[in-house]
Amino acid sequence: MQAIHNVKYEETMSLEEKLRLGRRSFDLDDQGNHEEAEKLFRKIPLSPHMAMWAKKRMGADFLIQGGWNLDEANLAYGPDWLSK
Repeated sequence: MQAIHNVKYEETMSLEEKLRLGRRSFDLDDQGNHEEAEKLFRKIPLSPHMAMWAKKRMGADFLIQGGWNLDEANLAYGPDWLSK
């Protein structure tokens, strides 16, 4: 469990898994598969801090409709944090 700005959470994906998905996403983008690259990149869980920042800056709908992986933010803030 990690603490970021006094928010404790569990990682739902190892760093190695996150890096593997990121590298694969960049490879797809380099090959011209931009849509697939974006979809794959959004499977990497946003950290709770980054998810909260995005919610405050761009709104909850941006995160929900964008298909971002919010698993770690949900663990840190609770399942209804986007609606608060």
